[in-house]
Amino acid sequence: MAMRGGGLLAAAARASLVQVRQLLPLAARLGVTVLTGTDELPHGSLASEVATLHRDGLPVPAALAAASTAARTYLGLPAWESGAPADFVTFDGDPRENLDGLARPAAVVAGGRRVR
Repeated sequence: MAMRGGGLLAAAARASLVQVRQLLPLAARLGVTVLTGTDELPHGSLASEVATLHRDGLPVPAALAAASTAARTYLGLPAWESGAPADFVTFDGDPRENLDGLARPAAVVAGGRRVR
């Protein structure tokens, strides 16, 4: 039986999102590792996912860490190693003050070489 507004699957997806929005801040307070994974649509919209995490209750530093340092820590990788090739992104503004700036990187360096 179809329901208005997208059917049973859409209703289940909406209910799941409500639960995530309720549980996300609690999980973070309890020390659960929160990582971005481009779950936001369209896929590959990491900047949107960080903004969504913040909108759903994560403080800005935790939302930014979910897209950066938290993943390295979770995987057991060092954050910085002297002499290692660098992977990083720079921005014209401070993303901690305006998450919208994440969608407009000024430069991207991968393996120690500028790629954008």
